[in-house]
Amino acid sequence: MWDNPAQHAHRIVVAHAELHPPTPAELSTLLAHVAAIDPMFHGFVLLAATTGARRAQLLGLRWDNVRRDTMRVAFCAGWVEGPNGPTLAPTKTKRRHSVDLDPSTFETLIALTDGRQTGFVFSDDGGVTAWKSNRVTKAFVRHRRAAGLREFRLHDLRHFMATEMLHAGIPLPVVARRLDHQRPSTMLNCYAQAVPGADSRAASTLQAIIATGGGTPPA
Repeated sequence: MWDNPAQHAHRIVVAHAELHPPTPAELSTLLAHVAAIDPMFHGFVLLAATTGARRAQLLGLRWDNVRRDTMRVAFCAGWVEGPNGPTLAPTKTKRRHSVDLDPSTFETLIALTDGRQTGFVFSDDGGVTAWKSNRVTKAFVRHRRAAGLREFRLHDLRHFMATEMLHAGIPLPVVARRLDHQRPSTMLNCYAQAVPGADSRAASTLQAIIATGGGTPPA
């Protein structure tokens, strides 16, 4: 071949879908509804919202990965559907990923132990096997509808954590590490437009800098 066909190819830019995470009020309503019906699933939803972990990571969580002395959990594997049924597989990033828990979430998690020190956290057979992925998704949809909430996905709890933390001023590298993104730029591409008021604050700050001639902007 005289010419390289790849030189004539055009790079396809994939647009990111618009995010629709639940609001804090909606999440609070959902958690209150689930807590009164299914404490175990309430712990799952709370952990999903506060850690931003993927569904497979949460299902693959074992009590061995819960550090009681530091209130941390380590996501070491994912519980996924394999050719012969559910199985443990490497996480999406192929690495161990630790997350700090707040005291309230940690207490909720520890309350689910039922005296167990090993095995899967979210299990119906004493920790031998974890819940199936489709069961979790169906339960989430059922509880969301019963709570009278608009449509949003279980995965949107991950987006909830990211957008709320960024909106609260948590540094981008910290949020990226919590989400287990290998590069902060990946998270920035997904969530830059999801932080309300960020661009407005940037414009106001620049205007203040110009108005003061580069001095300290007025408070």
